[in-house]
Amino acid sequence: MWRRPVPCSSSKPTPRDATITPTTSAAGTPSDPSGSDAGRVLLAYFSRPGENYDYGKRRDLKVGNTEVLAGMIADRITCDVHRIEAAAPYSDSYDDTVARNVPEQ
Repeated sequence: MWRRPVPCSSSKPTPRDATITPTTSAAGTPSDPSGSDAGRVLLAYFSRPGENYDYGKRRDLKVGNTEVLAGMIADRITCDVHRIEAAAPYSDSYDDTVARNVPEQ
């Protein structure tokens, strides 16, 4: 399966409304055997636990759906994994979150 590598770089500024915090690293080693950062993959995700859709119904999730998917991806590829967190935390309520997302989009 072909995938385009995403270069990792700390030289770009973080957006004002989000912070990026490291959570885990799948393998922790660059995919380039020379040891350079070329070819490294960064898996950055945003996920919200709390009231979410789960199999067509609303349910209170301890771990958000996207975080579960990010974990599945990280188990299969060599990558650095970072969780993106909103500067102002989202509500656990699904309806409140949807109301917030409408103007943000």
